[in-house]
Amino acid sequence: MNFELFISTGFFAAIAASIFSVVMTLVNNRHIKRVESAKKNFELQKYRYKKLHEYLEQMSSFPKVTYDILTESGLHKMVQESNERFDKIKAISYAVIPILDNDLRPLVKELFEKETEISNAITEKVYAQKKNDANVGPLIHARNASEKELVTVAQKQLERLILS
Repeated sequence: MNFELFISTGFFAAIAASIFSVVMTLVNNRHIKRVESAKKNFELQKYRYKKLHEYLEQMSSFPKVTYDILTESGLHKMVQESNERFDKIKAISYAVIPILDNDLRPLVKELFEKETEISNAITEKVYAQKKNDANVGPLIHARNASEKELVTVAQKQLERLILS
C-alpha cells in the first residue's frame, strides 16, 4: 500500500510539474515576443532618428541662394540656383517621408505642393516675362519660409522620437 501511495504521489507531482513547466514556457514565450518587439521598435526608432539627423544635416549643407538681383542675368541666376536648391530638397525630403509619423506626412506633401506653385510662379515671372500679380520677392520669401517649415517638421519628428 505504501508503494502504491508513493507511486500515485509521484505521478501527481510529475503532472503538477509538467503543467507548471508548460505554463512557464508560455509565459516566457510571451515575454520573449514582447522583448523582440521592443527591440524591433527600438531599431526602427534608431534608424528613423539617424535618417532624420542626416536629412537635417543635408538641408543645412545646401549652398545658400544669393538674392542680389541687380541685373536681369542676376535674376535668372538666382532663380536657377533657387530651383536647383528646391529640387535637391525635394529629392531628399521624399526619402524622409516614409519615416515620418502619419500626421506629419500630409504637412510635407502640402509644403511640396506650395513649393511647386511658388517655383512655377517664379519661373513664369522671370523666364516667361508674364505680367502676373506675383512679385519675385514675396515668392522667394515664401519659398524660404516653406523650407524652414520642412526643417521644423523634421525637428518635430526628432523630438517625438526622443520623447518616446
